[in-house]
Amino acid sequence: MKLNKHILILLSVMSVITLFVSCNKANYYKITEEEENSWGIYQLNQSFRFISTQGDLLTYSVGGRFKAYQRNGNTYNEYLYTTLYLQSDSDYSYPDGYRGVFIDKNADGLSVKVGLPHFYDNVRINDKAPTMQIINGHPYTDVYVVGANPFYLDSINYIDTIYYSKAYGFLQYVDMYGETYTRTQ
Repeated sequence: MKLNKHILILLSVMSVITLFVSCNKANYYKITEEEENSWGIYQLNQSFRFISTQGDLLTYSVGGRFKAYQRNGNTYNEYLYTTLYLQSDSDYSYPDGYRGVFIDKNADGLSVKVGLPHFYDNVRINDKAPTMQIINGHPYTDVYVVGANPFYLDSINYIDTIYYSKAYGFLQYVDMYGETYTRTQ
């Protein structure tokens, strides 16, 4: 009888330990390969150009591509951040951080935000419906049109509207003066 009592105590202790270990299990929210391939289209050192209706040519480059996890207790949220910069930009100091394509995966699902230098912020797009747009004579069926908050338009944040394609990236933008810039390559 004494042996059964020891076994019962041992089983109780093991149950408590098992319960404790299972309660501290880590949760990983990982970006799938499909999500990364469909949204994370820009690569490190990649450059692309926009030409304005006035003939001004501007070059943008990928400044960094960072993939890692953010830890919050036992939860790990994966992110893929691709930052962009405007070459020959005299104002490279963005007080609210960098612009580009920002992919975050957490318990709420996937969040994709985009923004260009001189656009007021990075705006979430994957919760919006894409539209069909004809840009430079080519029809695109997966375009997210992102308008700026008019209260943030100024001499630093002068981009008013961005046209972003899930498959092709940044296609076009319009500044607050009505000048249109279209991607050339």
